[in-house]
Amino acid sequence: AAQALKGLVAEADVSGVELPEGRYYVRDLIGLAVVDDAAGRPVGTVEDVLQRPAHDVYAVRDTEGRERLIPAVDEFIKSIDMDARVMRVTLIEGL
Repeated sequence: AAQALKGLVAEADVSGVELPEGRYYVRDLIGLAVVDDAAGRPVGTVEDVLQRPAHDVYAVRDTEGRERLIPAVDEFIKSIDMDARVMRVTLIEGL
């Protein structure tokens, strides 16, 4: 029976589903502007969310066209404002 479903796309209606505070659908994170919280300058745009065993990692295309991988943990992600479509982050050397 599973073979008959191979290659099909499954969709779920999530309208009306209320996520807990601080939780977001991946599709809603894609396209967020990313800003360095300390410097107040643009970092780039969220292009993908990589789901890893320990925690998610945000793939951000920076303003110079490079990909930056930012762990989705409190030490790096300072705030996400879905209304303003902005994620504020703290960067360290090497990110």
